[in-house]
Amino acid sequence: AGNVKLIKERLDLISEKLCNMSFDFITPEGAMYVYPRLRGLIQNDVILVEKLLNLGVAVAPGSGFGENYKQFMRISACQPKKLLERGLEVIKSIMLKH
Repeated sequence: AGNVKLIKERLDLISEKLCNMSFDFITPEGAMYVYPRLRGLIQNDVILVEKLLNLGVAVAPGSGFGENYKQFMRISACQPKKLLERGLEVIKSIMLKH
C-alpha cells in the first residue's frame, strides 16, 4: 500500500502543476502516467519530446501509444517528487515560449 500512496501523491503533484499550466488531461485512475494534451504552437509530440530531452527532461511522445495520442505527451509518476517538480518547471518554460 506504501507504493500506491506514493504514486498517488506524485500523480496529484503532476495534476496540480498541469492544471496551473492550463493543460487539458484526464486524471489517471489506477495508472502511473498522465497524458496532457499539447496546446499552442507545439502540436507535434515528437518535436516537444526532443526539445525537453535536450533540456534533461524525459517524457514519452503520446504517438508511441497509438494514433489517438499524437497530440499528447506521457508523464510518468515513477520519479521522486523533486525531480518531477523540476521537470514540470522545464515543461512550463517551454510552453510559455510557444
